[in-house]
Parts: sequence; structure tokens; C-alpha cells
Amino acid sequence: MPGISPKLPLSLDPVDGYKLNKNLKQVIQQNLKMLVLTAPGERIMIPEFGVGLRNYLFENFTEETILNIQREI
Repeated sequence: MPGISPKLPLSLDPVDGYKLNKNLKQVIQQNLKMLVLTAPGERIMIPEFGVGLRNYLFENFTEETILNIQREI
């Protein structure tokens, strides 16, 4: 069965060469994970890509922090 995109991180697969995302649900999950874990400015040529959740990792859990995270997403 052909794949839609490579599964990240890349790993070898004896059948396809590299492990592949075989359905749309896997592709959406991978893309959402990449969006949430990427910080703005981290991706070359697309500086506005990403949410930057790592910036909020050690913040106090307040209403303001929640609103900031929602705004970023």
C-alpha cells in the first residue's frame, strides 16, 4: 500500500524503505504535533509557523496564561 508522506522521525522499514503515513488521520496527527511543538521563527522560510508551547512550560497556571496559549494556537 503506498503511503501519503514519510513518518517522522525517519526510520527504516523493510517493506517501504522508510515508514510511511498510510492514511489521512496519521498525516493530520503528525502535522498537528509539528505545529504545536515548533516555535515561531524556528522554521526556515516560514518564520510565523509554529505555536511555541515550550515558552509556557514553566509559567504559572493562571487565566492569563491559558488565554495566551489559546491565542497562540
